[in-house]
Amino acid sequence: MTENSPDRRAKQAVVWGLVRSALLGLGVLAVYWLLPIDSFDSILTIAVMVTFSLGVWLFYVVRELVRLRNSPYPLVRLSGALISTIMLLVVLFAQVFLTLDHAETGSFSEPLTKMAALYFSMTVTATVGFGDIVAKTDIARAIVTFQMFVNLVLLAAALRGLITVAQSHSKRGLLAPPTQPPDAST
Repeated sequence: MTENSPDRRAKQAVVWGLVRSALLGLGVLAVYWLLPIDSFDSILTIAVMVTFSLGVWLFYVVRELVRLRNSPYPLVRLSGALISTIMLLVVLFAQVFLTLDHAETGSFSEPLTKMAALYFSMTVTATVGFGDIVAKTDIARAIVTFQMFVNLVLLAAALRGLITVAQSHSKRGLLAPPTQPPDAST
């Protein structure tokens, strides 16, 4: 196998795809953990945060769809897109829940820490709903209901779109050699 053979490029693309997926997931979590809790303290801030966060998330999904379409290894790139799309949405709602709990004490059945808010957001996203943390106020219930809607409609559509684009643009299969080297900068 030569240094720049198609098999070698394919293996490099797979390794880079796995590393990229791990880094994206860790990066999203790192930003969440580094955001200060006390900087957001009103219901208006929460409304702006939800709107802005969903805008950022939708922009990210569209960006990933375009990158998948142009990627020489779309099925490899798909792993990072799926992980980051889900993680970003979970973290965005965790921050909203944390902000709401800080702005309106008693919104949830227990005070939320960063970990508790992340856990609660993930249980809502996964539709598990253990019941150990529950929304107690109407505004908290409205935001949780909105997250359920976003998860059922927007997240499902985004994931379906990412998978469909990756599959349709992977004519040669997961590790087929492209006509150009993989784009490691994306």
